[in-house]
Amino acid sequence: MMLRLKIAPPKIDENGRPEAFRRLNKLARIAVPVMLSAAVTVQLLGWLQDPPPPLNDPATRNIVTLLCLLAAGLASWIWFCFGPWRMDNDVATR
Repeated sequence: MMLRLKIAPPKIDENGRPEAFRRLNKLARIAVPVMLSAAVTVQLLGWLQDPPPPLNDPATRNIVTLLCLLAAGLASWIWFCFGPWRMDNDVATR
């Protein structure tokens, strides 16, 4: 007796693209500005006369800034590589 798994086909939106790409696009468009804003905010909080306790150490500020910028860069890279224009047939065949 063999067990057969049924895999559901991906949900397709009105443009003929998988719905997951639309969610990925939305996530990248939200994540990049949030991460860039967080990196700038962390650096600006470090310039205060008496910064908050986790950010009073320059190494901690640099690590938090680096992680935020890496997350923004990764989201941008994923968006550019797998963006909605990559799924168009007429663009992919050029």
